[in-house]
Parts: sequence; C-alpha cells; structure tokens
Amino acid sequence: MHLVEKDPRSIELVILESPADFSSALAAQPPTADQNHLMARSPEESLRRFALRVFKRTRRVLRATRDVKRISYVFSDSEPHNTTLRFRLLSALSCMLGERGVLRLVGPAEATAQVFNCMDNVRSRLRAGTELEAQLSPTGWTVISTRRGSLPRCCDQDALGGAA
Repeated sequence: MHLVEKDPRSIELVILESPADFSSALAAQPPTADQNHLMARSPEESLRRFALRVFKRTRRVLRATRDVKRISYVFSDSEPHNTTLRFRLLSALSCMLGERGVLRLVGPAEATAQVFNCMDNVRSRLRAGTELEAQLSPTGWTVISTRRGSLPRCCDQDALGGAA
C-alpha cells in the first residue's frame, strides 16, 4: 500500500461570488498562505452550481495537501441573495477546516448585513469558545473572521443536499 504524504505548505481558499469584486476584495484582505486557490463564480453560473464546484474542488485540494489554513468567502452585493445555499456551502467548508483553520467572510459595505447574518448562522456550527473578529478594511470592506480553533462541532456529510 502506498501512503500519500501531505504537502507541508499552508493552504488558503479564496472564494468569490462575483469575479468583478476580485481586485477590491484582495485589496481589503489579501491571502497570506504559501499556496492560494482562487475560485470565482462565472457570470452565467448559478449559485447552486458554483457551490457544488467549490465544494468538490476543495475536497480535491485536501486530498493532496494538509489542512486548509483559511477559507475566505467574498460576498457580492450585486448577486441575488440565497442565504440558505450560502449557509450550506459555508457549513460544509467549515467542516473541512483544520483545528486552527480560520473562516473569513468578506463583503463590500453594501453587503455588511448579509455578512453578519451569514456568520451568525454559521456560528452555531463552530467549536465552543471560537471567537469572532470584525473589522472594516481601509478600502471600506467588512471582514469577519473566526479566531482560535474553528473546527466545527459536527460535520454534516450531506451539507449541500446530497450533491457531494
């Protein structure tokens, strides 16, 4: 039997609901890991199809590398709001975070309420004692991050409704 060794580099996933927000989002909170994976939703892609693609690609990344250091999810204020699907995707992704992994939600000022509501919903899945940190970036974007260990209490294997 051949065992695959995990890559020792830190990994960060940056997920963009809208590619139009790319430069502003990176200016607000640039990735800091050794290896960064950017996943952007194309304009004609439904949020559901995008969520499935992100989930599957994240699983592939984790098969070849060690724990994800951070998952940054960038909201778009111009997209239709599907809070249920966002919550399911973020819950599934938080299950993939390592014990010290960080979940970071980032959004333009216009989406601040969405960012706070989403973190409030995902928060119930996080380990007891996980702290939250909210800040306003110099570029005007809202950034909310988990602090310390953010390993979820329980991971629902069917978090995306059986689509994995």
